Amino acid sequence: NINNRCIQQQQLSTPLLVFQTAMFSWANSQLEKLSETLAPPPSTPAPRFLAALASHDENTALSILNDPHQPLDPCAPLKPNGICAIHVAASQGAVLVLRELILRRGVRVDIADYQGWSALHHAAASSSSPRASLAVVKVLVEECGASVVAKDATGRAPYDVASSQAVRGYLLPRQLQQETQEEQANQAPIAPPPIHHGNHGSGNTNIH
Repeated sequence: NINNRCIQQQQLSTPLLVFQTAMFSWANSQLEKLSETLAPPPSTPAPRFLAALASHDENTALSILNDPHQPLDPCAPLKPNGICAIHVAASQGAVLVLRELILRRGVRVDIADYQGWSALHHAAASSSSPRASLAVVKVLVEECGASVVAKDATGRAPYDVASSQAVRGYLLPRQLQQETQEEQANQAPIAPPPIHHGNHGSGNTNIH
């Protein structure tokens, strides 16, 4: 009858449901293991520092820099392209980290990555808002003494890679002024013509 068929179907579907649930749980556990293998959680200073700056968490980035047990080398490349902590901080607009690195740790403000980009290049080309990018550029130039005429491997200055009109408008007059000063300093002074002191008048000037 109908009731017996329903009971039989329930008896058949119960083991199937248990099997499907077990398979689903096993698949989830395998995916979690795979994700941990492909993208392990940051444990060493470099990936933790990069993750903190990517999330704009400057306090955590500073604590990683100042960790006495597992310190981050501020001058060591963090990525294969030679990008160091100062470049990432400039690109992410981390002003507090920049001041810590340059003014307190003594990292050279114009240190370049493998394509010749300085911190000022990275700050000028940042995808942050024009206002935020300009604020970082000003800190690098006015507080830290970054060179506005530093050229990358293709001869581009920070002005040439700037992503906003505000940053270009700030950098251009300073670049032109610096280039003019350097050009004048490199020009050799023109020596005046030599003065020849010849004998004046005629006759023998020797005294006997």
